[in-house]
Amino acid sequence: FATQAPNIQLSLTVGNSAQAAAMVLQGQADLAFVEGGMEEALLRGEEVGGDRIGLFVSPDHPLVERPPTREDLDAAMWVMRDQGSGTRDHLTAGLAQSG
Repeated sequence: FATQAPNIQLSLTVGNSAQAAAMVLQGQADLAFVEGGMEEALLRGEEVGGDRIGLFVSPDHPLVERPPTREDLDAAMWVMRDQGSGTRDHLTAGLAQSG
């Protein structure tokens, strides 16, 4: 792209879904790619692809050999995305649906 359009500069900012929406609304960004839906009525969105959420454990973790139970998930120490992250919202909603 840079070879074909040398006079165009691109800028990339990394943030969660809420931060991305705020930047677009405030005119600090032209567009944003986010995971999941956006609750902001002033923005228009279009789905451009899908994503899968994975569960990762260390090679010596007991869950390497079997799928996790709800009790396993409740007892585990988690590394989670921050508040406002679409990925976190999807995971939280999925866990709530599963009981």
